Amino acid sequence: MDKTKYSTLLKPVNNEHFKRSFFLTEEAIDESLITNVFFVPKVGNEWLYLVKDSGKLDYPGGELKDGESVIFGLERMLGLELGISVKSINKLGHWILDDKYDSPLREYFPHPISAAVVFTGEVAITENRASTHLIKSANIEELNQLLRNKDRCLQADIYLASCELLMGDV
Repeated sequence: MDKTKYSTLLKPVNNEHFKRSFFLTEEAIDESLITNVFFVPKVGNEWLYLVKDSGKLDYPGGELKDGESVIFGLERMLGLELGISVKSINKLGHWILDDKYDSPLREYFPHPISAAVVFTGEVAITENRASTHLIKSANIEELNQLLRNKDRCLQADIYLASCELLMGDV
């Protein structure tokens, strides 16, 4: 994978709240560090994205609940909330976060080091969903342009890297 293509994604962040770095790797990570999981879904030649209630465009995912495994968390977020059934799953990479607060965001989160993992793969859309977020689809070129026009460059990099992982060079 050509890591020079994803400058926004791979640029470390160091602010008053945390330090964060993304690693493009399919290697496993210690599951006890994982607090958040995300999934970049693909249906055929189209990529699904969320239009959140705020109008922001994003990929599905979020916080794991206390005691929830990564796979169960993904199933809950994708299946129950969005009506998406996973057909294949591939790890794109993960963020390592070094929290600068004295205590964790949630009492059951590891502290100060935690991780957020991004997966991608083929999905199918079912009719059952609980979320109010609108799900849309676009080919990778259209979605990349749409995200960049909305100043969502990090998300654009994640979709492009997912496309490269699943389909080869983009």
